[in-house]
Amino acid sequence: MTGVHLHRAAGLTIAADRPVPGLSLTAAPATADLHLHFEASPRWGDDAYRPFHRASATDAAGQPVVSVDASPNGYRFRYADGTSIWLDAVARHVWCTWSKAATLEDVCTYIVGPILAFALRLRGALALHASAVEVGGRAIALVGPHGAGKSTVAAALARLGHAVVTDDVLRLRRVDSVWLAEPFAGDLRLWPESARLVLGSSDTLPRITPSWNKRALAIGAHGTRPSGQIVPLAGIVFLDPREPGCAAPRLVPTTERDALLRLATNSSAAHLLDRRQRAAEFVQLSALVRDIPAIAAVARQDPGPAAFDTFILRILEWFDGLTPTS
Repeated sequence: MTGVHLHRAAGLTIAADRPVPGLSLTAAPATADLHLHFEASPRWGDDAYRPFHRASATDAAGQPVVSVDASPNGYRFRYADGTSIWLDAVARHVWCTWSKAATLEDVCTYIVGPILAFALRLRGALALHASAVEVGGRAIALVGPHGAGKSTVAAALARLGHAVVTDDVLRLRRVDSVWLAEPFAGDLRLWPESARLVLGSSDTLPRITPSWNKRALAIGAHGTRPSGQIVPLAGIVFLDPREPGCAAPRLVPTTERDALLRLATNSSAAHLLDRRQRAAEFVQLSALVRDIPAIAAVARQDPGPAAFDTFILRILEWFDGLTPTS
């Protein structure tokens, strides 16, 4: 498609020359904060780079799944599937090219995930590796590493009628003493077993990409709906590893120190921040844990539908008991 397509995500207006899988289109006129350039590289693409980051995970050939290099003009991400993505130093433009082994959908999983997260961090924004759902006009954040169940819990809450604020990248802003969660309506990403737990079947959900078995639950489908507004954050739930033999879900109070360490571990693109950026983040997170109550939630290792429903209800009971933010 030709023309400019505008998307809204995490407080940014994003312009691209085609609709971006994983981002919601917006009709509201706005000046773009971030421009996506598909099948193009920047004029500084052949800069001399210095190594910046190498992923510890490798592909079948032993190569890092992603390598990041830096130059005075910006950053180059090179993925093992042949995708290259450039982000300029002020996080206003993204360029990308890809090989025949990759698809547009593959490329956009990188863009709407780690690239957008790093762009937010370069702009000085606080972003967490978290999902969030609006419950009674307040946001509950679901924080944890990959595979913790953030999207699964968010999908379950959405199926109960609560609007989805975001999945995977949660941008927070502090205004006076209130922390605001920016909406990022796109897809909830579920593994087939998670889709079966929440929906009863995974067959109704399409793959996110042809080469990846994770499924896309579009926010707005299967009884879900997006949160169309900025929502005050009222509580944080850390999703801990599931416990074998756990007879019932457990909610464990956290100290401010524990919550701070957990948030620092699960902030978006933290591995790409320099010392100055990490120090600024620490100040923000310290204020966040002082202002917002948090708890750790532990589910059974192999929860059936009944046990999972109990887990979700326990989280809601805790959240409903919190004092509303002013």
